[in-house]
Amino acid sequence: GGIERALNLFSSGLRDIGYDVVPMETGRQDLCSIDSFREKWNSVFQDGAPDVILTQSWMQKILSHIGKLFPDIPVVLRWDGAISAETLKNLSAANVAEHFACSHGAAHAVRSIFNVHCETIYNGVYPWNSSGKIDWGSERFNCVRATRSSDGKNLSHVYRLAASMPRHDFSIAGPTGADTENMKHVGLLEPEELFKNLYEGSHIALCTSGPENEGIPNSIIEPMSLGSIPVVYDTGEIRELVFHGWNGFVVENGRLDLVGKSIRSL
Repeated sequence: GGIERALNLFSSGLRDIGYDVVPMETGRQDLCSIDSFREKWNSVFQDGAPDVILTQSWMQKILSHIGKLFPDIPVVLRWDGAISAETLKNLSAANVAEHFACSHGAAHAVRSIFNVHCETIYNGVYPWNSSGKIDWGSERFNCVRATRSSDGKNLSHVYRLAASMPRHDFSIAGPTGADTENMKHVGLLEPEELFKNLYEGSHIALCTSGPENEGIPNSIIEPMSLGSIPVVYDTGEIRELVFHGWNGFVVENGRLDLVGKSIRSL
């Protein structure tokens, strides 16, 4: 639901620093053959090819068309959870050789496939950010877990953690369940509500997802932007964001005991 808003913000930002932005709607990618893509492209770029292509990482078929038709044009990907080595193999090495950038998550895959430097751009600036002051002198930590789905997210691990750490408070934004004295469910929240009502002032950001159930979650990036410390399972490309012992804790997937130990160490 935020794609149009994000595109408008992104386009206006580029225009502010002197770039022209030309939109090209491909329609449903499953209905966009390479011939129809070429036809749309030629109708939009009648005066010559663009200098850079901006697209979404989940547009695998579109990336394949770009790699075949325009292998020399640099590509910037907006990563949104669907990145994989197979996706990136649709591009040519020339597409990424010197000018490749991506938001959180794709950098590791790019380096492993093409052996080139890749800039990683993190989504950490939001218009509703507060000062992010956290009371680290408190005897009770606020620990948060945000997810829109329970599938593969191991929310039961959060329940067990809360039960084993009664001196600290836990909140889950997303699927509802039974509250306890130190475990609260706040339901699905809009992004601004997440920041103001959940992330702000939270000490710990949790990620308990299974090995194949995350890319790099916004539910960790966002509270980190307000100063929360991530304590996370080693899942997906999360090590692109959280560096164990430096800006957070990454523990072996499923090792809830190590999550508790990490929190207690703070």
